[in-house]
Amino acid sequence: MGHTVYYQLVRDRLLDPDERRWLAEHVTACALSRSSEPYGFWVAEVGNTRGQIAFGATKLGRATKDLDRIAHALTQVRHQFRDAAVGVADDLQIIEWDRVIDTYVIENVNVAQDDVHWPFDLDSAAWTRLISIPIAPAATRRKPRPARVAGVKIGAAAQDVIARVMTGGDALPLHPTEVRSLLQAMEKLPPETPEAAALRSALARLSAETLVLTSLECGGWRGPRVLELTVAAAAAVTDGERVLGAVARAWHGDRAVEPIVAALCANTRLALAERAELRAHCT
Repeated sequence: MGHTVYYQLVRDRLLDPDERRWLAEHVTACALSRSSEPYGFWVAEVGNTRGQIAFGATKLGRATKDLDRIAHALTQVRHQFRDAAVGVADDLQIIEWDRVIDTYVIENVNVAQDDVHWPFDLDSAAWTRLISIPIAPAATRRKPRPARVAGVKIGAAAQDVIARVMTGGDALPLHPTEVRSLLQAMEKLPPETPEAAALRSALARLSAETLVLTSLECGGWRGPRVLELTVAAAAAVTDGERVLGAVARAWHGDRAVEPIVAALCANTRLALAERAELRAHCT
């Protein structure tokens, strides 16, 4: 059975030349595997009653990573077009926008989704198609070995972010899997290397809440270097509601999380009631 993802941009003005150029480059960079239909958009050339300025629909194949790829791609679109309403839906109702980590995620249960409408005149001159080139199938099924960076093996996501930062690019937006990979690489890389500095630069661009949440959820805080980053971020958290639940879950049976709890309890940016609740739970 096919699994199709639908997505649209709605706004009261059409894409300008710079936005069209960004979208074309984005589509080219976000190719899916050959088992799926190409990822892309139809871009409106004239206004329409629904205000749709771009629309897309992609039927996914059996490549398990294509669903993550398209979720990551649509997260980038949502970050880029903050003045537009970005709608995303899929046949299985499993793609959802997570306001906590500011990204699209894949859930295991049906979730409420946006209303995405197929344009009536999609095959007319009122729309221009921008599509990606599918990724060629791998020549072997063997899993590639992680490359060595500064003498240690780190994940592909961390390698990509390091390369972007060290060549003057922007590390954001980061997908949750990339953040987890960065934290894992942070623990392995010698701290004095340029690669470690690039990782710190990328992680410094994240919100304190995102760093604390991801560190707790992936267990990265168990390493001394990531724990130091997590404690510093906990001291800067301003939205206690986003992180207190994750801290409480990590606390059960593991007192090693105490430095993070202490930093949150000492954080005067949080409400007194939130800090009191945390102290009461983590004792």
